[in-house]
Amino acid sequence: MPEGTLTIKNARVVTMSAARPAASALAIEGGTIRRVGNWADVRPVALGPVVDLDGAAVLPGFIDTHTHPSHLGWALSAVDLAGSTTVAGLIDTIRRAAATPGERDLVLAISLNPPELQEARNPTRAELDAATGRPVLVYNRGLHYACLNSAALERARLPESLSGVARDASGAPTGQVVGHALQAAYNALVEPWLAGIEPEELVGRVAALAASRGITTIHALDGREPAGALPPRDGLPGNTTTGRPRRMVRALLECDAPVDRVVYYETLNVEAAVELGLPRIGGCILVDGGHEARTAAFLQPYVDNQKNSGALYFRQEELDDYVWRAHSRGLQVALHALGDAAIEQAITAYERALQRLPRAGHRHRIEHFEFPTPDQVRRAARLGLALGIQPAFNHYWPHEHFLRSLGPARSAIADPIAGLMAAGILLGGGSDAPVTPLDPLLGIQSAVTHSRPEERLTTYQALRLFTSDAARLAFEEGCKGSLEEGKQADLVVLSANPLQVLPDELRQIRVLMTIHRGRIVFQATS
Repeated sequence: MPEGTLTIKNARVVTMSAARPAASALAIEGGTIRRVGNWADVRPVALGPVVDLDGAAVLPGFIDTHTHPSHLGWALSAVDLAGSTTVAGLIDTIRRAAATPGERDLVLAISLNPPELQEARNPTRAELDAATGRPVLVYNRGLHYACLNSAALERARLPESLSGVARDASGAPTGQVVGHALQAAYNALVEPWLAGIEPEELVGRVAALAASRGITTIHALDGREPAGALPPRDGLPGNTTTGRPRRMVRALLECDAPVDRVVYYETLNVEAAVELGLPRIGGCILVDGGHEARTAAFLQPYVDNQKNSGALYFRQEELDDYVWRAHSRGLQVALHALGDAAIEQAITAYERALQRLPRAGHRHRIEHFEFPTPDQVRRAARLGLALGIQPAFNHYWPHEHFLRSLGPARSAIADPIAGLMAAGILLGGGSDAPVTPLDPLLGIQSAVTHSRPEERLTTYQALRLFTSDAARLAFEEGCKGSLEEGKQADLVVLSANPLQVLPDELRQIRVLMTIHRGRIVFQATS
């Protein structure tokens, strides 16, 4: 009997297919769905073990369309600051972590989120110095800036001319770094910290976590060289497509793991992606940065800093050239753009490439697309762009969060999920893990309970973001995203049917079982 063969009965199956929306049984053979229907339909072809689910819900395996396995893999070994409520408590967490003996002397921490702290600010360099004499690097939740202590700054040896180093009135570094300085700090501090962790181990960690969350496919935006998502600037090298990042891409492509990986190679070197036989390129090719670092690029200045409109990391001609080289080779391209100025650059680059060489069904992507203008929404729809969005951003940073920095008008358009769907744009849901947790049910709940009622989706629409529509983002709708005969047998078994649960209780649904290609790859123990 072929591997990946089993039969499921007594289930509440949500197929995500209009042809047959609901069923109670499935027959799986050789990793493929052979039949979907009621028990009378399925029983004649039932093979292998029969799993009686006693009324549990079954949906297509979740697809997360925006993850960073390298970062998530090492973040699972970093100090997690999520849940800190004061700067003193955060510093104490770092102090205790630094007091624990380990092979690496760098104390690497993640998930700093000042809005969750009583003081609503970052820890200072002096406060981090007081925690430990070891080098400390603290990433904010969005990974667009970091805070370093003096020992870390000394080790990083950031050049005086390097952009992105915050300085006080006397010209001394405050310890906060963004943009190119953040890339340089990662290269000097995090890369050596990672030396003892093989790429295959990182892939394994992420795959196991994904399976436990009901995910059967991740879009892996990875392989970034130290300056690989930014054009060369300020003495930083260009993309070399060698070494550890390239090994990570190969591990993602070749590793045996319980989830599928759709790899978007985060490189500026188009030929490197072509040589690997990849049909796509990009991911977090950073057109701009992030709001918390004040590097998300806007057409108008930040309200709380009229001298700053954010950071555009490419000149328009540079981005045009990159998109054209990839588009002309037939690749699907993905670019990171949050603010309207960055979105404008990205859309313009796609418009120019498509004018030179029209290509139907390209599904070029923009990641995040958080603050678009109405005109940009219309142009994205007209061009046939696909958007990789992160509904959980609105959970952690609701639109009210942006009032002080962006004012009421721009805050009101943050994460316009329902508006984008109504415009006919293809959307896929993702986590940006480790920025937000690898947790589709959190993303689904966030889309249904958006901080602006007019941007809320129905639960069925939110499920589409992580199933049928997510499959389309990678041209996989023919084999994934719905439970239909002939498709890959990727399923998630849930403790409750999301369509019958209150919106604010969706995240409380438990993943009982994950089935990938007909094999059970995760099963809850209690």
